[in-house]
Amino acid sequence: MRNITYEVAPKSNFHPPYCHFSHRLRKPRAIRGGAWNTVSRAIRTANRHWAYPYRDDIVGFRCAMDEK
Repeated sequence: MRNITYEVAPKSNFHPPYCHFSHRLRKPRAIRGGAWNTVSRAIRTANRHWAYPYRDDIVGFRCAMDEK
């Protein structure tokens, strides 16, 4: 997989590297952020990554709320 950052990709209207393929997709997605085991240069929320459309157990989401 190739790592896409804001420096090389537009800030809006993101097109993944497989955009010729994604036209066949109904809802193309971009994967952002990082995890505890991600290398430090990739943990920024602005960091963007892509994957071909399939299920994967390493992609998820995180919920957070302010401490009261």
